[in-house]
Amino acid sequence: MLTLIANKLKSLLTDTEGAVIVEFAIMAPVLVLLGLGAAEIGRAVQHHHTVEKSARDAARYLSCVPASCSGGIAAGYVATAKNLAWSGYMTGTTPLLPYWQNPNANTTVTVTVDCFANDSGTILNRVNSSSNSIPLITVSINVPYQDIGFTGLLGIAGISLKGSHSQVSIGE
Repeated sequence: MLTLIANKLKSLLTDTEGAVIVEFAIMAPVLVLLGLGAAEIGRAVQHHHTVEKSARDAARYLSCVPASCSGGIAAGYVATAKNLAWSGYMTGTTPLLPYWQNPNANTTVTVTVDCFANDSGTILNRVNSSSNSIPLITVSINVPYQDIGFTGLLGIAGISLKGSHSQVSIGE
């Protein structure tokens, strides 16, 4: 009887059947977390790229409208640029990001006009050739990122996607 128990114990210690299932059960949660993390990071990078591209498109649009160092840019052009940044269209149909519901609601789109001196005359000023100041238009966007839930599990909250682009006014 004692020999029978000893033989059963020896066969249990050397038996490797089912070991793969146990190893998989240990590694599966780690692999799932890595996959979710990669998906979350990829989504955030894609949305950040969209915000950057939106700022660039709006700044390029505003660089072609009349702008001055003293008066800035007319409000109608700024509103059109905000629609362009928000939806990719000048009329503003649907948002580029699903959680960016309004260009003025849950985000900040700012347009600033700064002027820099062109005393040396190295930059051709198409707006006013007699002026030494050239308008520099900057569009900045700040959108709160809406995650798919993974960053919330890690306790990371309040991520904002920011984009900015500056363009010299050519005032066409």
